[in-house]
Amino acid sequence: MISPGKVAVAMSGGVDSSVAAALLVEQGYDVFGIMMSLVNNSRDNAPLYCSPLDEKIARNVSNQLEIPFYLLDARLQFKHDVIDFFLEGYAKGVTPNPCIECNRYIRWGYLLDHVRSMGATHLATGHYARLLYRDGTYNLLRAVDEGKDQSYMLCMLNQEQLRNTIFPLSEYKKFQVRSYARNLD
Repeated sequence: MISPGKVAVAMSGGVDSSVAAALLVEQGYDVFGIMMSLVNNSRDNAPLYCSPLDEKIARNVSNQLEIPFYLLDARLQFKHDVIDFFLEGYAKGVTPNPCIECNRYIRWGYLLDHVRSMGATHLATGHYARLLYRDGTYNLLRAVDEGKDQSYMLCMLNQEQLRNTIFPLSEYKKFQVRSYARNLD
């Protein structure tokens, strides 16, 4: 069950994470947005937060929702846990899945630890997946929108991580999320 507290929303600048933040604000949660820098800008070796446009959109959404917005430098962790993992696996003739490793080590590892240090009790994302708490266990379920389901990318999350996670889009279909976003401009 979700307990009251501060919720960090992992924002990408996309419609899903933006609507996830808006839904939580609407539901009365104490929310802040956070975006991770994962790679360097090749021109000047500066941190790249998705893209400059994505950062601008996430900032604008946060301003519109009147929530704080932060940038987190996760470049070293991302290189070690995702890029190096992928390259080593590929060199060995396997086809590693970098998204699963990113979720395991970066989003629900480095980011979750960081937002907890900022006072957040939960991490919310724009993933399409559902959580069901039953008999003392958190169960990860497929999203209502089967065409957008991302539960398979989250299969490695443990009970502690699931307990501290919110999927605000769990009961929505993509067309509803887009409509909600249009209504908020």
